[in-house]
Amino acid sequence: MSINTDLATEFKTSLLNALQSREKSEQDLFQSQSSEVTFAGIFDSPSKRSKNDKIIEKKDDFELVLDTSDDITKLVQEFFKASLAVGNTGELVNYIISLLTIDPPTWERITLILSIFNGLITDTPTTFGLLLALGGDISQQSSTLQPVMHITIPQIFKDIAALLDISCTELWMGVLSFMHTILQQNLRAMVDIPPDLATEIIKNILRQIDGLPQFLDKQKYKCVEKGRQMIETFLIGKDCGGTGCVSHFQVIEQLQIIYGIPVLGRFIHVHWSMEQFVNELCQRRKRLAFLMIPPDASWPLISQHSRPHEYIDITHLPIYQAFSCDYEQFIDEGHATKFSSRFRDLLFQRTSIEEFKAMIKSIKQSTQGMEHMRTAFFDKVHNVIMSIQSQSNFEEPRIDQHSNEDILFPENLDFWELIIELGDQLFGLVATECLKYEDVLSKFYYMVHPKHGEHHKAIPKDNTLIWLLIQLFYMDKVGTVISEDLKSDERLFKMLIQLYNEQQIRSRDSFYLRDLALPCAVTAQQGNLREASNIKYRYPQLGAALHYSQLFHHLKKDFEKYKANVHKHDLFRNLTIQEMIKISIASQISKNAVADTLFNCLVPARLEFESGKLGFPDAKFLKGGIIEYKLLDLINVTNKHRLIELIYKMSLDGDNAPKYPKDVAEHKITCVSPYVLDVLYKTVYSAPWSLEPLVKEILEKLKHFDKVSKISAEGGTPQLTEIALRWKHTILQILCHRFHRFLKRSAKAPDLLHYIKYSVSHLGHRQTYRDAELFALHIMMMQTDVKFIKSLSDPNRDKQIWFPESELLARYMIYTMARVGDVPDIINVILEIYPHPIQWSDTTLSFFPEPLRSQLAAQQMTMGMTVSSISFTDKDMNSALQVGNLFKLFMDQALNSEDETTLQEHYSKLENQPIFLCSLWKIGCGRKILNPDMMSTLRKVLLQFPPSRMATYTMTLIDFIIEMIERDPNGSPVEVCCKMLDELIWKYQILAFEHVLFALVKGHSEVNATAIGILDYLLFKSEEFSGRVKYFISLKFCHRYWTEDNHHDKLTNYLEKYPEYFQYEAFAMDGYETVNKSLDPPLVTNMPIYYTTVIRRSLPILDIVIGRLIEFGQQEMLAKLLDKYGPLYRYHQTPLAFVRDLLHYYYSAPALRDQSISTSSAKGKRPFGLSSISKTNILESPNGLFPWQYSYNELVISLKVEDYLLQYGSGNDGFLVELFDITYFEKVFRKLADLMSPDTCAPKTDAKFPERHFREIPNPVVQALHIACIEVLATPIPSDQIVKDTLDIITSMNGRKNMSVHPMVMHAMGLLYSFLPTEDFLYQIFDKVVLIITTDPHLKEFSQPFNLIQREQSQSSLSYLDHASYQSDPLQPWPFLPSTRAFSAMFPYIFNEYASNLHNFGTNVANSLLTFIHSLLHYSNIDDIQILLTKLLTVGDGINTDVQILYLCALIGPVIHRLLENRILVLTSVN
Repeated sequence: MSINTDLATEFKTSLLNALQSREKSEQDLFQSQSSEVTFAGIFDSPSKRSKNDKIIEKKDDFELVLDTSDDITKLVQEFFKASLAVGNTGELVNYIISLLTIDPPTWERITLILSIFNGLITDTPTTFGLLLALGGDISQQSSTLQPVMHITIPQIFKDIAALLDISCTELWMGVLSFMHTILQQNLRAMVDIPPDLATEIIKNILRQIDGLPQFLDKQKYKCVEKGRQMIETFLIGKDCGGTGCVSHFQVIEQLQIIYGIPVLGRFIHVHWSMEQFVNELCQRRKRLAFLMIPPDASWPLISQHSRPHEYIDITHLPIYQAFSCDYEQFIDEGHATKFSSRFRDLLFQRTSIEEFKAMIKSIKQSTQGMEHMRTAFFDKVHNVIMSIQSQSNFEEPRIDQHSNEDILFPENLDFWELIIELGDQLFGLVATECLKYEDVLSKFYYMVHPKHGEHHKAIPKDNTLIWLLIQLFYMDKVGTVISEDLKSDERLFKMLIQLYNEQQIRSRDSFYLRDLALPCAVTAQQGNLREASNIKYRYPQLGAALHYSQLFHHLKKDFEKYKANVHKHDLFRNLTIQEMIKISIASQISKNAVADTLFNCLVPARLEFESGKLGFPDAKFLKGGIIEYKLLDLINVTNKHRLIELIYKMSLDGDNAPKYPKDVAEHKITCVSPYVLDVLYKTVYSAPWSLEPLVKEILEKLKHFDKVSKISAEGGTPQLTEIALRWKHTILQILCHRFHRFLKRSAKAPDLLHYIKYSVSHLGHRQTYRDAELFALHIMMMQTDVKFIKSLSDPNRDKQIWFPESELLARYMIYTMARVGDVPDIINVILEIYPHPIQWSDTTLSFFPEPLRSQLAAQQMTMGMTVSSISFTDKDMNSALQVGNLFKLFMDQALNSEDETTLQEHYSKLENQPIFLCSLWKIGCGRKILNPDMMSTLRKVLLQFPPSRMATYTMTLIDFIIEMIERDPNGSPVEVCCKMLDELIWKYQILAFEHVLFALVKGHSEVNATAIGILDYLLFKSEEFSGRVKYFISLKFCHRYWTEDNHHDKLTNYLEKYPEYFQYEAFAMDGYETVNKSLDPPLVTNMPIYYTTVIRRSLPILDIVIGRLIEFGQQEMLAKLLDKYGPLYRYHQTPLAFVRDLLHYYYSAPALRDQSISTSSAKGKRPFGLSSISKTNILESPNGLFPWQYSYNELVISLKVEDYLLQYGSGNDGFLVELFDITYFEKVFRKLADLMSPDTCAPKTDAKFPERHFREIPNPVVQALHIACIEVLATPIPSDQIVKDTLDIITSMNGRKNMSVHPMVMHAMGLLYSFLPTEDFLYQIFDKVVLIITTDPHLKEFSQPFNLIQREQSQSSLSYLDHASYQSDPLQPWPFLPSTRAFSAMFPYIFNEYASNLHNFGTNVANSLLTFIHSLLHYSNIDDIQILLTKLLTVGDGINTDVQILYLCALIGPVIHRLLENRILVLTSVN
């Protein structure tokens, strides 16, 4: 230990001696030279004075000359010897560094120590030779001399960088000169220096320079120059090999840390000596920001179609912090979406309030988020009112004669649905405290009476504003504010009066419901007004409005008649529009009177109405009144809430509802009236924002009862009571058949399956289970987002397998995953759906997307699955028939009680149950008929089977039947087998028709002639199902179910002719009323049938049948099915989405391109093809399907899909292709773009269209997107031609006269292509991108040469991204990579904003395609981005210029944050 210490001490002593010696020599020399200068006189010769000046100047130069003399070599050798003895180099290096902290260190000291460091770096490789020279043999393991640690350049740089202090000129100049010299001597050192170290050194240099005073002496200026030289070296390797070790972006990221927050993109607290350098870095940052956050990619949100990344404010992501100021500038200049514009888009697109509130939460500063939200809402109010005023005649007075009691309204009331929507949204925002009444009133006031400088935002006075405000009057918190205002200075009341427009009520388009809002407000607050008798004198402008107050007396008198006649069933049915407006005005005068009256009519307090039945005799309800949906739309929002509150408390509370008075309860009225349910869903659709909490409460109660179902099935407590079961059954039906559209667009949609996850396994009531099963199918049908798939993998759920009993639900889930696509964590999701591997045919698998297809195929191979599923041999069947002497049924012999007991006991075990239905079928085929007498015995067995397993058992039976027919052609004829199925399905109702249908097309095998034959029989040859469908349609159920008041009567008629049973009692029944045979065990309580029939249960399965027929190329049967059952799709919950999904999913299938499928025209009958399925809903769209007119041979053809497809089927292919030319697709794109602007408010353009809140897709943008998708996919034009036409439109290379494409049209094209089949469309688009990158002549040119730090002012310091300059001079240079090639004149236009290029006639192929791809990627999922990355990897040697590299950066820049979020997926794709 002492030897090691001695060696270190010797080195330190030698170093100190060397320093003292050199410093003394330097001091003596300096004194000698100083004395000469001091005594130099003014009479010295000029040559002598010049010599003295050079001595002083040399002293100030601080030119570092590293010493490589023997003295330095000796000190280096001693250092290594001492370090070896000590065991590390750090101790001595720190000691050497400490010698430079002496204040101030002399130049000789600095030079000597830096020379030693230079020796340590350069001599380290020869250290081993030194050690050997000192007598050590390091090759021997016993040697005590071992090689020392290697001293690296980064290590030395890190140590001496801490010494940088610009206040000590000698040390500053010495350290930076040393670093520069070392980098010059060791060219590979630049590779070894970590970027983080170089960044820290640069940051230190900038901070030190920034601390200098404004006036610099000569020495400090040289320090600045040396600092800039060092920065330049680290950045671009100047004089050091031309390669830097740190990127400009890494320095740009540090600027905010050094200089604070920039102002208008510039740092204002920068020392003047570095101002040009920092400004040029800011220009680089701004240009990089333009690549990373291009304005053309900042498109609006699309609710119900958005990806999660669209909600992210990218400036909150760490890698985008440096661009926050540029992004804000882009927003301010209108080239990127603001938060307020995002809220505006959501309001325009009728998103759910939960999604709206989620947007508020996504903004970190809640107050800022609320402000953006308020701006968006008031912008919508402004746009709606201006839109209505532009279409109304408020200038011309009404000239027709009318009495004071007449109710006036305009000819067209379609605009009012926009106001209803606004009122609901306003009520919801105030109820959730996102807005306050006083703020709303103040904003409305300043919209009409703008502040100075805001007249461009003004709107004329409009009574709509007062109507919106009066919707809030009866809210408790608002009532308090109004009451306090009226008791004080009446400030708010004065503002309210100033909104009134007397001219509107006298005009041709007067509307009393709107124009009487002010007198309604005064009447509503009559009790709070001070000096109400002289209010006209205090507010003269009220005189004209209060003139109509006398009308209220007549309204109240008329409404009293309604209150007195609430016992009349048709009291509120078939009302005139005048009567509806009267009642609605009454709802604005009184808080609860209208709602209470409507409820008393719906649910009478006395047994004055007759009772009705909901299918079964014990499902009785009290026939209350009927209320039209238009009346519910018009009444005040507060009354809507009151009405729904009463319905929920009295009829749908769950635990003890419905509640009736004693005399009603004695008549065993147990069910909620269907008319009450009608009012419930119609009102919720009318006010979805403000009533969404009610739906959430119902769902939470459903989840509670779902868990109780599990506990009940397991024998625990609490048990599911009959009342609770009936409530659950009722809610399942209304959610399934009336709230499907509402739930599909709600934020709850992805999680809905969690609300019935136990019911689909444990629910024991067979009728209710069928509704739970159907609701599960509907939940899967409505999904459009991968959030649904993610919700399945919730690690916190206690049910590990979703559908352990039902293969039907499991397979339907796989279909849903295939349709939704982009399945995260797919392996775990598949394993959590069903406990057994599911077999799929190769054909079915071929349509599944990756990676779902690969995973399912691998699962099948791993499990060694065979073609057949459960197969029963003859031996198995014989054994089954021996159990309980079941074979006796072959001979019509009854089983004795002992046999029945044995039979029941045997089949009470789950493992024995699958074969029972096969045994039953075997008996029936053997006898050619099933004896009704045996049904009592069979029923006892069947009732032991869990309802959740019946679908799987049915599949087992169907597989068995097909196998038996194919195994034994001489056995029972197919006709007998089919008739036996008919009996099991329809006569005895043992099998569910939808289960049999699904079992035939479940997708487990290739096309099977036997299965197709059975399917053909059930759908076409048998009259059972087709007869039911025919009768169902003949009853004229309205597909717009909200307009139908007699649905229950029609359903009752259907059930009387075709009763449906659920407890295997059909053999003993003659209709619902007559029981022909006693039932043992007796029936459990039957549940009410509100909407569900075999027709509606079969629709989700028919979707699968159509898809399977397309897969297997069964064109003839598919055409028959579409022709026969096409009209049934009028009652499909989402016909438009179904057709779009079908065309999208099976676009490449040959069967779908068949002419007969497109037309389905058979023997002159009216065609019901795929287009007709969606026709009903398409014609509900604002512009129809193909609204344009084409001229051909002087013939004007209205472009409807059926017209086209019929011509296609008639052989006019050339004519058709000519019609579907590039102009057609351009009009599709332009129409979509027109419907996307929120400024238009998307009003109804035809009275035939339904109200927007009842449409299948209430979001006007998503509806337009679906229609445009069908318009593209339904054409007979191949995809490559469509892509070619699209690219011609984008690049304007088709010779069209109109060469410009509006930016919004470009955006619409990108949005639409994200909605089209990937392999058929995107692959070709991305191939074109690769081709453009490698062949475009402008991309193959080089950019302008550029140096980062310039000594003279350059034009390049002005960015073409500064919108004030680039629009006028887009040829300003773009400083990136240096080049000696010719400057590309098109270069700035390639990366410029597309809208600016369009304005300056600078559009080009590369820029147009870049803009289109940005929009496409913005709406695409990560899978599509991976495809593009894979395509770009093929570019290879095609990249030859810096412009091509920049183009690649610009292409990928906007999605980099998504690549980081999905790093594993992207790396997998790239690999």
